[in-house]
Amino acid sequence: MKTVVLLSAHRCGSTAMLKVFQKHPDVKIVNKDQNIANWEPNFWYWADIALKGDRTNFDRKLRESGVPIPKGKVLDKNRIFGTWDKILEMFGPIVFDKSPISLQSRACTALMLEYIKERKKQFDFFAMIRDPKDAIASQYAKWPGKDINWWKREWLKKHKHLEDLQTTLGFRIYRYEDVAKNPEIYIKKILEGCGLIYNKSYHSHFKPVHVGRYRLSKQQIFMGAEMKAHLKKYNYGRK
Repeated sequence: MKTVVLLSAHRCGSTAMLKVFQKHPDVKIVNKDQNIANWEPNFWYWADIALKGDRTNFDRKLRESGVPIPKGKVLDKNRIFGTWDKILEMFGPIVFDKSPISLQSRACTALMLEYIKERKKQFDFFAMIRDPKDAIASQYAKWPGKDINWWKREWLKKHKHLEDLQTTLGFRIYRYEDVAKNPEIYIKKILEGCGLIYNKSYHSHFKPVHVGRYRLSKQQIFMGAEMKAHLKKYNYGRK
């Protein structure tokens, strides 16, 4: 039994990658409907919230997934971990999980890592990043309730979290633009890195990502030294 986890911020290709794994005959997602579009179980995020006393969304997501909800008013880690064990039994032996909300909470990913350590389960991680300027502009366009520079601050915070996880776990980070431009190269690497057989039909839906979307935004993103260093690190630079 193992779990394949894609770590990414929103608007960085996670939905397109979900479809790749949905097409793979050896992989299942955490849902009774294996063809559901853009499904995000957010299991570990809502599990952490449930441990703090509010299990509303944890139970809701399990119900929508078709997973039995643990009985009782209060959940502890053993029951949370037992629920993921049940998920592996129901959908395994290989389960794919993409939950961009995970990078919002270090407690969420810490809970997942605690499960891995305690239950001795195999997890294969990989991550995807997109040009931050384009991703932030896309996030702002989809969820305009916050100032665009709020999204920039959130981006940097989430990617510090991602990089700390990479230091601990040693997974690879792929640029969405590279994957979309050369799926036969990169999706083959991703699948084989997870111990899965590659077939080009798995990425027939992939299209080139919209590069330069940030230019369409009416709001200016304030770069600052931290963002400039971030752009340089991932070879996005100035465009």
